[in-house]
Amino acid sequence: MVPGNHGGSMKIPAFALVLALGLATSASAGSPDTPILRGSQCLDPDFARGWVELDDRTILVDAGRHKYRIEVGGACTSLSFSSVLVFRGDPVSGRVCGNLGDAILTRDYPCKIERMQLISKAEYKQAIDDRAAERKRRKAERKSKSS
Repeated sequence: MVPGNHGGSMKIPAFALVLALGLATSASAGSPDTPILRGSQCLDPDFARGWVELDDRTILVDAGRHKYRIEVGGACTSLSFSSVLVFRGDPVSGRVCGNLGDAILTRDYPCKIERMQLISKAEYKQAIDDRAAERKRRKAERKSKSS
């Protein structure tokens, strides 16, 4: 035993381990190339004005001055049939940052948020335009097959 330590030598490594695990868990909530949103960057569900489903894993959310691309873990087919979305975020502030535990609550089941990205107005518009073009292409393809 080191004088003046009083047996606390195991507490520091244990604390360091808990801290490291906590950081690893919070970092795994987003992908490595996506910065984690903080504070005012996070989605305040009260400001969400609308949303668009891109596919069964991705939605765009218009929250006024902020726009978001949100990807959920696994297919969330309930997004296609939901007229209203509810977000589960921080238990204190209600903000959704893409952290562990954040989810989109649909009528059927919660869809865990896997990745959340703040995007520009231009990126938001481009994604909506791309979605419209893809839908138009698929519609024309179905029409040509039925003819």
